[in-house]
Amino acid sequence: YSDVFSSPPIFRKWAGIGLLAGALERKIWTRTKGSNLYPNLYIILVGPPGVGKSAILSHSERILRAVPELFVAPSSLTTASLIDTLELAKRKIVRPAQNPAFASFNSLQVIASELGVFLPAYDPAFMNTLTKLYDGELYEERRRTGKVNHIRIDSPQLNIVGGTTPSYLNSFLPDGAWDQGFTSRTIFVYSGTPVKTPIFAEEGDFQHLEKIYLSLVHDLKLISAL
Repeated sequence: YSDVFSSPPIFRKWAGIGLLAGALERKIWTRTKGSNLYPNLYIILVGPPGVGKSAILSHSERILRAVPELFVAPSSLTTASLIDTLELAKRKIVRPAQNPAFASFNSLQVIASELGVFLPAYDPAFMNTLTKLYDGELYEERRRTGKVNHIRIDSPQLNIVGGTTPSYLNSFLPDGAWDQGFTSRTIFVYSGTPVKTPIFAEEGDFQHLEKIYLSLVHDLKLISAL
């Protein structure tokens, strides 16, 4: 696990924020401008190769997948498969002493250590879908592929933490896309300075880091139960 500490502190900080957002789902919210604001985020770590994006994101995914109640998306998705996966990510929670006593929603977590796998090309339809899902409002569509397929998701939530290089981001986003829906909802976190760490570690170091990992998983499970 020593490669985690080769990631810049700002990457570790925002990966942690992304994990918290994923664990809270739609169970926690605040009221602003007369409506509920949920903690889902679109976070992209940006830096040149070798800075430490993949290291922190791979460990973030491991921690996230250790919480059995959370749904984590596959690495590569089309627009249709994203919606299908989100539709399957159904959550039903008990709310003691509240009416109604149960709440239902759909919540999906995306950890993309390589943004190019999750978004291999700029597809306006896909980007517009991501923009729509970010707002957490009713999503509904009809497809015709031999038979009519009607999909309705009343309370969706999508949380994304990904990593990419400046050159890919520059080639991926066309002119004019920077002021559109997806980028205006995305937090881009940049670091260009690698952190130098020893490439060999003592056995005791690994045991200590394993304890830290188990502690983080324990805390995230407690947060997920809020």
